[in-house]
Amino acid sequence: MPSEISLEHEEEYPLKLSLPGYEKYKENIRRSKPGIEVILDRKNARWRDTICRRIPVLPTSISLIFGFVSFIIYLAFMLFGGIGDFQINIYNIMQFLLFSALLGYLLIFNKYIISKCETIEGELDFTPGYEEHRKELNLKFNQMLSDFRGFYIIFLLVAIPFLSINYVNIDQMLFSNIYLNIYNFVLYFLMLYLLSSALWMLINISIMLDLIEKKPYRDYLEIDLFNADRIGGLSSIRNHIIKILLYYSLGISLAVLSYIDPTFLSTVIYEVICLVLLLLVGIIVVLWGLQSLQNLFQRKMIEDLDKINEEYSNQYKNLTRIICDSSEKDDALASVAKRMEALNKERAERERILNENGKRYGYSAAILAAIAFIMPIISLFEKMNEFGLVKNILKIFNIEY
Repeated sequence: MPSEISLEHEEEYPLKLSLPGYEKYKENIRRSKPGIEVILDRKNARWRDTICRRIPVLPTSISLIFGFVSFIIYLAFMLFGGIGDFQINIYNIMQFLLFSALLGYLLIFNKYIISKCETIEGELDFTPGYEEHRKELNLKFNQMLSDFRGFYIIFLLVAIPFLSINYVNIDQMLFSNIYLNIYNFVLYFLMLYLLSSALWMLINISIMLDLIEKKPYRDYLEIDLFNADRIGGLSSIRNHIIKILLYYSLGISLAVLSYIDPTFLSTVIYEVICLVLLLLVGIIVVLWGLQSLQNLFQRKMIEDLDKINEEYSNQYKNLTRIICDSSEKDDALASVAKRMEALNKERAERERILNENGKRYGYSAAILAAIAFIMPIISLFEKMNEFGLVKNILKIFNIEY
């Protein structure tokens, strides 16, 4: 269809833009050809296909089965692999169980983040008549998620420190069964890959939120300044991001429980540092995204306050003029005074909301960061105690281990 080609490739033919009536011609095509909207929707869908080709995105049930089968294979190696240097005890069983659970969890978590990316895209409401900015923003976000160069950089930054630690202690970490070593390394590599992909998508979400806080998108995004959530009706997006961080923190906690081995004290400190850095990056990225939402709301509120202040200033000038002009009637004076009183109340209400918003955000950000840190710390304590809590629970029920 020639009309589709002209719109899809207009950057390749810049002379068209200078032809008289071309803009009107293009707009008529957009209105008369609904197929163009379909083409844009297809563009928006490309990133999902690209991600599914690069990152394993499985149904939740398949992810759970994968984790369970991974643990069964580990058990088979323990029982029938003839590993003379490996003791079957509650510690080693818990280690493999938690590592298998981590793999299943990360598969589910990656699928969850992808679904939330789509949800956040759909929850951004633009002023009627300016929907083209939504499409433009979606295209930019899709391009970010379709470009995997950033992901591979993040993967290298995540994987190299962990692989270096393992390489230094390779003699201590290898089993006598070569097949178990290969199997263990493949799953370990998959774990690093999934952790990197989760962090990469988290970064992209925060970049998109930072993008909408800038012109021209912030001017056309619908913000309800008096919404009960005190963030302009953006609480649903904020809650999605908070949940993603908490689930990310839970993934780090599982990594601590399954990966850190207190028997190799020389490497524990480096492993803890690497995992803490991963957690810190996730927290900083999420707080950056939340701050973008905060800035968007506050900027809108301040713009509204500026308009009220400007109107108040104009009314004050009118009041001064009326007082100086004895010919003006008392009705005019009362009308201006009443208008100024209403503006003053409007200004006070907005200032109250703005102040309340700032306090709320400060408290919630601190609480969120604390919760995100507490889970991995508890997990680290439990792992360094060699699953002491699990052992105590088993003793209560008189279970031999």
